[in-house]
Formats: sequence, C-alpha cells, structure tokens
Amino acid sequence: MGTARVRSGAVRLAILSSGPEPWGGSEELWRQAALDLRRRGHAVDVLKTSVDDAHPRIRELRARGCSVRDLERARLHRLSAAATAVLPPGFAVERKQRQMLAAGAALAARRPAFAIVSQGQNFDGGHLALTCDWLRIPFVLVAQKASETHWPDDVWRPLLTRVFGAARRCVFVSEHNRRLTEQQVGMSMRGAVVLPNPLLVARDGPLPWPGGDGVRLACVARLFAAEKGQDVLLNVLAQERWRARPVTAGLFGEGVNREALVALARRLDLPAVRVEGQVPRIEDVWRGHHALVLPSRAEGLPLSVLEAMACGRVPVVAAVGGVPEVVEDGATGFVAPAPTVELFGDALERAWQARAEWPRIGARAARRVAELAGEEPGPRLAAIAVEEAGHR
Repeated sequence: MGTARVRSGAVRLAILSSGPEPWGGSEELWRQAALDLRRRGHAVDVLKTSVDDAHPRIRELRARGCSVRDLERARLHRLSAAATAVLPPGFAVERKQRQMLAAGAALAARRPAFAIVSQGQNFDGGHLALTCDWLRIPFVLVAQKASETHWPDDVWRPLLTRVFGAARRCVFVSEHNRRLTEQQVGMSMRGAVVLPNPLLVARDGPLPWPGGDGVRLACVARLFAAEKGQDVLLNVLAQERWRARPVTAGLFGEGVNREALVALARRLDLPAVRVEGQVPRIEDVWRGHHALVLPSRAEGLPLSVLEAMACGRVPVVAAVGGVPEVVEDGATGFVAPAPTVELFGDALERAWQARAEWPRIGARAARRVAELAGEEPGPRLAAIAVEEAGHR
C-alpha cells in the first residue's frame, strides 16, 4: 500500500466507491480525481468494494501514493460476516451494513477533511454516504447511472433524502440523470453539477477509417444484458436481411452474461458474431471497426459512446440516459427511440442505408466530442472536493 506524502497546507481526503465489481467505467471519474489530488500533494484514502490487488488501476493508485482498502476484506467486515453465518436470521448483519462498519472504522481512524462518495448507479452508495454523515465528514455525492426502471423503495427514501440533502455537492454524468434522480428522490439536488466521465482515448482527432471489405460493428460494453441490451442486438442481426449482408459484429467486454450471450449467438446461428472479451486499449477496437452498436436499456453517459465518437466512428444507440445529449440522430449517429428489436433494428437499417456517409458522420461525431470536451472532469471533481473541504 502506498504511503501518502502530504505537503504543507494540504488535506486528507477519502474516496468511497460502491461499485460491486473489481473495476468499472463508472470508477474512472474518481480515479482521475484521486490522481489529481495526489499530484497536488493531498493524502488520498480509497475505500472500495471488491478490490482486485492485481488490477492495473489499483496498482497505479497505490504507486501514486493512494492508500486502497477493500471494504469487504477489512477486519470488521470479516468479523461481522462470520457472526452473520452463525446468528439467527433476525440478527444477521447484511452486506451493506458490514461495509458501513468497515468504512466507519477506516474513516474514524484517518479522519479525512472531506470525502467523495462514488456510486455506480444513483442510489447504491447511500449507505456509505450515510456513514460519512454520521461521522460528520462532509462529502460530495457522485451518481453515475439512473434508470426509469429502477426506483428506490419507500423504505429507502428517508435515507436517500438525508444523504442527498447532506451532500455538499451532487455530481451527475448527464442532465438526464440529474433530472431523473430528482424525480425519484423527490427533491432538488444541492449544488448539482454535471461532469461527464473522462475519455480514455487520445483527443488528437479521429483515427484513420478502416479499410477492407464488409461492415464491422462493435458493441463495447459490460456483458450484462439486462442493462446493455446485447440480446437486442443479437436478435436484430438474426433477421434475414442482416444474414444476407457482409456484416460482422464483435462484443467487447466481460461480465456475468458472457456464457448466456455466447449460447444465444449459437442458438440464433450467428457465426458472424464474436464475443471478444476485454481489450487493453479501446483504440485497438476502433482501428478495425466502423460503428458502435449499443442498444442499452439503462445508462448514465456511456464512455463507449464518447470514445467511439472521439475515434471518428458512427454510434448506433438507444435513446437512454444522457446518450441523446451527445448523439444527434442522422448527424453524428443513429438513435433508436427505445431499446427494442423493432426500433433498434430500424435505427441500424437507417445507418446501413447511409453507410457511404459513415466517414463524414464519424468526423462530425469526433468534432462533437471535441466541442464537449473542456477541462478534464477528474481534476474538476478534485477541485470541488478541495474547495468544499475548505468550507468545513
């Protein structure tokens, strides 16, 4: 674990991440903020669930001097988990409660001046924000994905109104997510700010257009069909008109539905569809593919859309989350009104009919992302945390 050297006048900050996986795109914003804070000499303690010590991002954070603790390997968490295994059901300590115990112990020992609580969705980190509130540690609350199909139960509403109300600032990755979260919680968010996720590709213009025969599509997303909708894509490509065309598709990513999607592609007899897994550099995908196909059912503002556009590729997407805020139908991509086989199939058909225009559409998409790109969002989040820490 890295040891943070703190400059005179610097402060200690904590970052709490509720992401249930070893790493996800929703964690790039706080990672960039953590690295910027360290560059400025602040001490940074990362408290995260499901830490993979060998993951390159975790190794990078530690090498830069951030301490990284796994909330599910902490001693208090292990003790409470062991107690849960032998206690009657009425006395069981749930997973989130165990995370709160571990986070509370770490925060009480380190006493940061401020905290960033990062949520993979818009409600899944409320228990960690509540822990900060109990310990009187001011915090900013980051919400990534918001979905019309996922509303909080009434039993959670008192907690959510408390933590969103207590947050010094509420950060969202799209205007859609801000508006929807305010509707779901039933309150205006204090100091709401929209920060898109950071791009993980170079910003020096689109890549050269891929040569060769045929059309090569790429779906870059976690293999989690309930949200990313890869099943919609496979069912579209199973239609006779697509079978007769020189089209291939690669699914790039990992996730809990990998085997199910492989089985579905086999069942639909789609030899032109490949499940490729994760790639180290997203540019490697876009050097050989022409268009992104992403029929998501729920999103914040997906990195894969921004990255494809930055590389000069054509996005064919569903109008969910903040996607319509960056993709203009017919101009910088093709947008389906909803992630259904019929509607996404129509959007993909319109894209196919306009394929001669794809290089020009991709160039416009790259310019659109360049227009949106201002100051890096991670340093902006870091600056908000430092500023608010000074208001304590």
